[in-house]
Amino acid sequence: MELALPYDMITELDKDHLLLEKGNKSSLLNGKGNTVFEMEEQSIELVEDGYFVDRIDSLLDTRVSDKWYYDISYNDNWTVGDQDETQDIYFNGQFLMKAARVKLMNPSAALITVRDSTFCYFNDTTKILLREHESIVPIGSMGQNSSVRHFIHTNAKKKQKVFNRAGEIVKVGKFSKLIDIGNEYTLSRVKKFHNLLNKSGKVVLKGIDAATSLDNGYISYLSNKKFGLFNEKDSTLIEAKFNRPLIAYSDSLFITVKENKYGILNRRDSILVSINYGEIRYLNDSVAILNNNFRWIFWDIKNHRSLLDNVSDYWIHEVAGQKVYKIFKGIGYGIWTAELGTILNSTFSEISIVSKGEEIIYIAEKWVEEADIVIMLYYNKQGIQFRKEVLSTAEYEDLTCKTNQE
Repeated sequence: MELALPYDMITELDKDHLLLEKGNKSSLLNGKGNTVFEMEEQSIELVEDGYFVDRIDSLLDTRVSDKWYYDISYNDNWTVGDQDETQDIYFNGQFLMKAARVKLMNPSAALITVRDSTFCYFNDTTKILLREHESIVPIGSMGQNSSVRHFIHTNAKKKQKVFNRAGEIVKVGKFSKLIDIGNEYTLSRVKKFHNLLNKSGKVVLKGIDAATSLDNGYISYLSNKKFGLFNEKDSTLIEAKFNRPLIAYSDSLFITVKENKYGILNRRDSILVSINYGEIRYLNDSVAILNNNFRWIFWDIKNHRSLLDNVSDYWIHEVAGQKVYKIFKGIGYGIWTAELGTILNSTFSEISIVSKGEEIIYIAEKWVEEADIVIMLYYNKQGIQFRKEVLSTAEYEDLTCKTNQE
């Protein structure tokens, strides 16, 4: 006899919520077994500090209100709930007002029409009136970790003012185009050239051809077909002399390229790793992995020395909260970590890495074909041997088969 279940699917969304589904309908229970939303044709999503529910003709976002709306729109600061003839406006989750018309302007402003007057609200207290034939638009952004931070206001006489996200006027001088780059700078086009401006609108680089932001906050700029580096915060200014743009290696180190060879320099233009390598990979802020003639070198950048060299290949295993490097060098496998250095020398036929909690065990194998045996050596995470087994090849193959089946 089959028992008919009341639901097609029960899903645990988190420890305090169960989603019940039957056909096209769903409902939500809380941790006490109480119904949060009755069974309806709807999709239910847990969001931070609330719920977002989408029904066929209405939306609910409990982070701002318990009201149902025909539509809900957002930007960084504002939420707008659309009703019949009015719209509810929320600033940072708090109700501000009702209005006949609202247009959100990314990333953080709102154009709100009240009694036939339209205002640009930068926040809940700062706004400007837009008169007839006036407009305000956000400028563009470019580069890594970039965000739009400015708006251009144009009046009826085509005169322009620049506002920041707080609604403050920023004096930037004459410009034909503005672009925010990174989180600190703005690129201003003046005739054929560009100026780099800081947050206050001050020119910090003048007469350059182009610029973009790197992911560590520095600016790579182009001047006379050469690339340089700039950062006002730490007074970095490397003259434009490189044929290719510098690449961020860490917060204060950069990869440079010359004739398809790579090296590392610091923000003071000092070469820390000579420009002789076919590839550079990030290991951590103080150790780089360099490729030289198809072999890898683990290089101590600060102390200018090799930690490990002549590595044919390597594999990264993230176990017990750390990165373990299984390396192949010469004719065997070994183990290396940034914390302990070489744990197992590269003399083994194979190495398996097993972890449980904070414990790591390295199972190193030595295959002795002439004797038809396999020696199994067990090491802890410091590389101290604590067990040894000698198996025949047949026993080893049987053990491997059972392990794979499990």
